[in-house]
Amino acid sequence: MTQMDRISASLGVNASLNQQQVKRAALLREMASGTSQSSIANALAVPLETDINNLGVVQQNVAISGNVLSTAQQALTSVGNTLMKMLSTAAQALSAPPAVEAALARQFDALLQQTAGFVANASVNGLNLVSTGSSPMTVNTTTEGGQITVDSQASDAASLGVTAAGSAGWSDQAAIKASIGQVQSALAQISSTQARFAAAQNALSFAGQVNQSSLLGTMQSQAALSGADIAATAAAAKTGKAQSELAVAASTARNKLDKSVLALFKAH
Repeated sequence: MTQMDRISASLGVNASLNQQQVKRAALLREMASGTSQSSIANALAVPLETDINNLGVVQQNVAISGNVLSTAQQALTSVGNTLMKMLSTAAQALSAPPAVEAALARQFDALLQQTAGFVANASVNGLNLVSTGSSPMTVNTTTEGGQITVDSQASDAASLGVTAAGSAGWSDQAAIKASIGQVQSALAQISSTQARFAAAQNALSFAGQVNQSSLLGTMQSQAALSGADIAATAAAAKTGKAQSELAVAASTARNKLDKSVLALFKAH
């Protein structure tokens, strides 16, 4: 299964949400019947404060990882722009006289070195997805074990297969054409990595929205339940309005995203 297939499958969150709606409807029926008070007790016993803290940690992880990806994307854009300059430089060298060709070769090599600086400076909190020796980034995206793993890609020109013209410059036309081919291949790799990182950014954004919704719902449940008179609320539970309010609070607290919903970009 390709990464894009995994995105489509994982973002099929509607199925999971539909399951939660079924649970909510069942809970509403149970509460409205007035025959079971155990569901109320169980809902009130949910450790909402722990849920809120855990969701906050996950949201922080998602935010930091988003910054890592944004910084990597900026580095990739800089590398891509520099590769385009290298491509132009090599193309000019094809028809340049020897003295100009030698100067163009030195310019080509200087641009190649610049790309190493772009990727070396793409770190956030010690995480760098585009430098040499970089490691994959795994992000906890839910409190239930959901994760996104984004594979790294060393993206300086040398790591992408572009070799320097050398102190003596290109030896002949064939060498210049070889450099052009290497740069074109590197540009294709940059484009592919940018697309993959963009997909990961979209997935993280989605995870952040889902977690934010869960966080707000849990905080609302906590606020509703913390000020409730439990005995009075239970006694009044036979009225449809009270039962519905308690059911919504209970089901909000109990609703959890399935831990596999956001499992994207697994290393392969």
